Amino acid sequence: MRRSPTVPSHCHSPSRGAARAAKMHCTLLLLVLTCGSGRHLRGASGSELPPRIVQLEPGPQQELLVKWHAGGRGSASASSSSSSSPLAFRVQVARGTKSNVVNESDVTVIHDGGPWSWTWRSEWPLQCTDHWVRVAWVPRHPAQPMIWSEWKENQGEKEPEKEGKSWQEIMMFPANTVMKEGSSQGFCCIPPRGRNIINISFDNIHYPLIEIGDGVQGTMVQNLNATSEVGVVFCCEDSASKRFQINYVSFPPQKPRNFSCKTENLRKVNCTWDPGRRPNLASHYKRSYSLQIQNSSMEKITCHYTYCEFDTIPGWKEYTITVTVTNSLGKESENYIFNITDIVFPTPMHLSVVPGVRSANVSWMLEGDFSGMDLVCQIKTSLEDSTPVEYPFQGLVDERYKSRVDGLQPYTQYNVSVSCSQRGTTRDWRTWVSSGPFMTEMEAPWVTLDLWMTIDPFDYNRNVTLLWRMNQNSSEANIIIQSYQVTWEDLNQQKNLSVSADKNQAKITVGLGKCSISVKAVNKAGSSMPAYIIVPSKELLNRTQIETKRVKNSTLQGFLLSWAADASATCGYTVEWDTVRSYNVSNKPEIQWKRVPVECTSLILPADIFTFHGGCRYTFRIFGCTRNGHLLLEKQEGYTEEDKPTSKPYDLNVAHKSTSPPSAVLKWTFPEDDPTHPGFITGYLVTVQHGDGSRTGPRNITVDDPHKKSCDIPDLQEDMEYTITVQARTSAGLGPHSELMKKHPNHSSLIVKILTAFLVLLGIGLLMCILHRLTKGYILRVFCEPVKITVKILELDKSLYEASEKIGAVQAEDCPCCDINVLETPEKPVTKGNGTQLLYCPQAPMSSPSAQTHLVSLSITNMTYFSCSPEQDPYIPIRCDSMTPLGESCSSTGGYIST
Repeated sequence: MRRSPTVPSHCHSPSRGAARAAKMHCTLLLLVLTCGSGRHLRGASGSELPPRIVQLEPGPQQELLVKWHAGGRGSASASSSSSSSPLAFRVQVARGTKSNVVNESDVTVIHDGGPWSWTWRSEWPLQCTDHWVRVAWVPRHPAQPMIWSEWKENQGEKEPEKEGKSWQEIMMFPANTVMKEGSSQGFCCIPPRGRNIINISFDNIHYPLIEIGDGVQGTMVQNLNATSEVGVVFCCEDSASKRFQINYVSFPPQKPRNFSCKTENLRKVNCTWDPGRRPNLASHYKRSYSLQIQNSSMEKITCHYTYCEFDTIPGWKEYTITVTVTNSLGKESENYIFNITDIVFPTPMHLSVVPGVRSANVSWMLEGDFSGMDLVCQIKTSLEDSTPVEYPFQGLVDERYKSRVDGLQPYTQYNVSVSCSQRGTTRDWRTWVSSGPFMTEMEAPWVTLDLWMTIDPFDYNRNVTLLWRMNQNSSEANIIIQSYQVTWEDLNQQKNLSVSADKNQAKITVGLGKCSISVKAVNKAGSSMPAYIIVPSKELLNRTQIETKRVKNSTLQGFLLSWAADASATCGYTVEWDTVRSYNVSNKPEIQWKRVPVECTSLILPADIFTFHGGCRYTFRIFGCTRNGHLLLEKQEGYTEEDKPTSKPYDLNVAHKSTSPPSAVLKWTFPEDDPTHPGFITGYLVTVQHGDGSRTGPRNITVDDPHKKSCDIPDLQEDMEYTITVQARTSAGLGPHSELMKKHPNHSSLIVKILTAFLVLLGIGLLMCILHRLTKGYILRVFCEPVKITVKILELDKSLYEASEKIGAVQAEDCPCCDINVLETPEKPVTKGNGTQLLYCPQAPMSSPSAQTHLVSLSITNMTYFSCSPEQDPYIPIRCDSMTPLGESCSSTGGYIST
């Protein structure tokens, strides 16, 4: 900014002469001053010229790049000092108008041969309004004035014209822009002409309006949060419309770290790294990664954000790579140096396995040029405790390598994995390649069978049940058996039977003679060694019955069996046992056996191995193995622990004795030898208790013989009730009791009762004889003359009838010889009954001679017909059959007649 030279005040005179003189004087003075001023202006135009802005360039992140030339001082400095010497400038930025300076900064820059530059970042988008920039030298002395450049304008967005019409949409800034996380950002809305912004929201949150200028409204959002790929919504609303824009918030990239490179075939190198914080944006807003090999002619390689692959350079061993990551918010890079021979990890390919019975041949392919390299591969199986086997070899070019894995089990599924590396290096085995599952081949059953049998004899043959179990080597993990082959000879003819592999028994029929049987396990690869057993002849089996002994040494821990040695048992002994109270589902005895060498005559059977249970009787049969078969030597039975009986005696019966004092005999039933008892029955306890318990306490009678099931009960009382209980007993205690209540009879009172009853019956008999003699003639005439003779029945009142019924006097008897005719009139109904009164009441025939009577003859058997009337005498005409013997009376059953 130039200043005009100052003119002295005395140069202005009002008089003309003086004015002319003064004019000359002033002209001279002005020339002098002009000469001095000219020297000053020349100096300014030479070394003190102001800077000149040559470019204002807006950037993507609201940045404004300013470029300028230095002017006179810069030229002088450039000619007098080094081009790398820093120069100081002052830059002013104004927003909206030139007077609204929003930034003033002192800038020190180094001249590099081109224009000086400086970048300013605005908190508001540059599109929101106009910005002006000017640059000046920083004065060397504080008294010196600032020499500014001209203002340079960067225009904001203006309302566009469209086909002669004004623009009707709100312009919004920023839009579709990536902003930095944690920063503060200004958002502005430019409305169409004549409309006003009334609301601004960001992420559905309303913010206060800030006047930017010329109708432009904005708002400031503090501390932005990173968004997802969908971004965040920015909304502007004016008096007529509402508009939305999407923006994104991200963060600058971080340096890649934890580099790791490897090559599988010396043709390609694969490098991985940790990118740090994972990017939150995708598409064209995401980060870009690139790799470049320094000191090579290869171009940059575009990479994934976590790995990159590139081709090796023939002949190179040392590599220096640079990985660069950029996004719109920043840029980072990192270097990594490696030797190609240190990162060789050959990867097996096309792995194949040819399995055998106990081994497998493994082969694999290594693609690449490994010439001259010492390599080693490890081979391991899928077994948990397997140790990897190392196979060293000299590397070749694209070669297939072979090895063998031993120690496998037949017909077992395996999985083989292979990993390779350089020999002599100490590093983890990284890449394992699996073959997938395969099966080794089947082997003939490498087992022995423990064979046993049970025999059911019949008259003409015998049924033999063969039982076997497999004894195998503990190292054999998987023995495949497809069937069992049973072979025997019967009637000089060899017979065979095939049994499926899921069964361990077979039933065959043999003759009465000696028979040899063999059983062997079979699969498609072969068979096992056969197991033999001999069925003795019927004559040897029909030996004397062997008495069962009790096991002497039995505890909770099991059984200790011992027996006498037998000279014929040349091939040892076999102990067989079962349990009647079986714990299997079918409730059948489970037969088990144990073989004992010939030199031993005792056997310990632990309870934890053979699962013996307390309260269960086990019967042990000791067989001797002879050249003619297995013969029974002894039978023993016992318990690991006895329990109380679980059943009670039954069928209790008491027989009283007429002794003095009175006594009785008690008998009961109980299966004392039943093998299902939880212990050996040792006896019984009989308890006798008085009925009311007031006279004597209970009496206990002990029976020590389990086979004796009766006892005498002495000292009873007549006509007194007793309660008798019986319990079975084992060494563990008493079982449940059976109870019987009985009353001892009084014999003296019984005799009196019998005599009394006899005398009563005798008196009744005498009375009946007397009555029979008194009524015999009268009743006879009634039977012989039924029309002329009538019998008048006494009228019995209720009390007489009941008394007759109670004492049973004059009770009617059956009359097989009589027909009873009843005279009746048709006006009255006839009813019948067994021992009851009937309502039929006929008129007397002699009360009215002129009255017509009707005689109705009824044939009655075991029925009584009565005629009763309170006003007239009833009559019953009775006609005796001609066959009725004289002296016998007739009556009808069920009625009571008093004469």
